[in-house]
Amino acid sequence: MKGALKLFVLLVLTAMISGCLISATPDPDETIVMGPGDSQVFTVVAVGPGLLERYQAFLYPKYEELARGLGGVAVFKYSPTPEDIGEQLIECEVCGLRCDFGCLIVPGQCPPGCCYEVWCDEVVWNIEVRGIKVKGTPEEKILVIKPGDTQSFEVSPYPEGEYEYEWYLDGEPVSDVTGPIFDYSPTIEDAGRHIIEVNSTDEDLANTLSWNNIKILFSSALPEEDYGLKMKGGNIIITLGTVEMKMGDTQLFEVSAPPESEYEWYLDGELLSGVTDNTFEYVAMIGGHTLEVNVSNGSLTDYYSWLIDIPGIEWQRMYGGGYDDWANSIQQTLDGGYIVAGSSESGNIPGVTNHGGFDYYIIKLDSGGDIEWQKMYGGSSYDGARS
Repeated sequence: MKGALKLFVLLVLTAMISGCLISATPDPDETIVMGPGDSQVFTVVAVGPGLLERYQAFLYPKYEELARGLGGVAVFKYSPTPEDIGEQLIECEVCGLRCDFGCLIVPGQCPPGCCYEVWCDEVVWNIEVRGIKVKGTPEEKILVIKPGDTQSFEVSPYPEGEYEYEWYLDGEPVSDVTGPIFDYSPTIEDAGRHIIEVNSTDEDLANTLSWNNIKILFSSALPEEDYGLKMKGGNIIITLGTVEMKMGDTQLFEVSAPPESEYEWYLDGELLSGVTDNTFEYVAMIGGHTLEVNVSNGSLTDYYSWLIDIPGIEWQRMYGGGYDDWANSIQQTLDGGYIVAGSSESGNIPGVTNHGGFDYYIIKLDSGGDIEWQKMYGGSSYDGARS
């Protein structure tokens, strides 16, 4: 017994002189097999010359830091996720630090510029994370599927091999699908929110994957473009793209839904209380705007939105003379220009003659606002054009 104690003391003294690892658990010589959701505690004990030791542990190939600290004992935990399925490697490095004379040493701390490494050692664990992971459509992605369309859900296993799978739609088994791919083709009767889950029947691939943000539409909206998605109060908003308009233009927005559906239209977040049917005619106003409609039918609700972009001022001009001038009507012409009708009291407008009081004042402009021609008509009293 005394001989064994002497041998242990000798080993510790040798380690303290040269610096080395004393122990590491689990055994680094054995491959560690885990699954998503499992947890494993790793411990490294080291001793060597120097005032203190520091350690760092990283997970590769993600290069994710698992632990960092001071001291000769490193204890940390690793819990793999489905993203980690495959081969992983954990490396823990322990180094002994020595501080220069004259430095103020605070127990358990290493003042910057005072300490340097006198030895380093490391331990490496090889890990197999077994299970199934998503191939293609990620679990956290919001999926909107139109009735009649097909969405594929696919998984890949590690280790690779031929396995059987169990697929579930809203908790009910999809009995005719046992492979790694499930092609989902909803109908209008499937409108609403759904969950798809999958697991393997093999005990080595024990994790379950699920897609929780699946929405089947029961309505459609126009104008339609390649849509994006966003969340609002836990609901999925389908943004149908940006509608570009010009000032004064009109655009009809329309939603098709089953009979007895109800509609709520919002412009820039404000409820349009007078609009309750499936169409809304929008007259363009300068600036960026958001038009939304909530479509409900019983317990089902769809949400659509359009971003409306109305360009600001492209050009501006002043027309008239030194007295009162009024523009009462403006229309765009077939050549892309404009015709302006109004009245003018000015007698100093170049190229036209005022006949007394207010006269009809008609101006033809090109697309850039330059005058192509202008006319004045009238007598000695008030004359004004309004259309």
